[in-house]
Amino acid sequence: MPSPASVKVITVRVVFSVLVVLTLGLLAWTAMLRLAIVRRTRRDWLLFWAQLTVNIGCLSMLHTHFKDSWVSDAGMAVLLVQGLVVVVYYLVADIHFHQRTLPEPPAYPPAPPSPRIHQVRAELDELSSLLRQQEGR
Repeated sequence: MPSPASVKVITVRVVFSVLVVLTLGLLAWTAMLRLAIVRRTRRDWLLFWAQLTVNIGCLSMLHTHFKDSWVSDAGMAVLLVQGLVVVVYYLVADIHFHQRTLPEPPAYPPAPPSPRIHQVRAELDELSSLLRQQEGR
């Protein structure tokens, strides 16, 4: 059964991916921002800003001034492709990040017993042999 933490991470992944798809890439920057905040790498921050710039450029191409021209078609096409690329990159990077940071499962078999347990066993063995000697009398 998955832990509550992993269920939460999976839920967040699904929410961000669905958000990007349902907005046709308009809110793709949210997934990239989350990734940049969680992973804290320079590359993710650069990709976030680059993606946001492309997103704003595509939105400007969808302006009514360019209605019924190839410019608005190109802007929408780039926006859709960018949304798809962001979802794929976000899922791959986030899954890889969380797999790497999962805690290691406990070691089996359990750790060797402490010296105190060895001492108690020795005393019990000694007591056992004493009782056997007394029964033999």
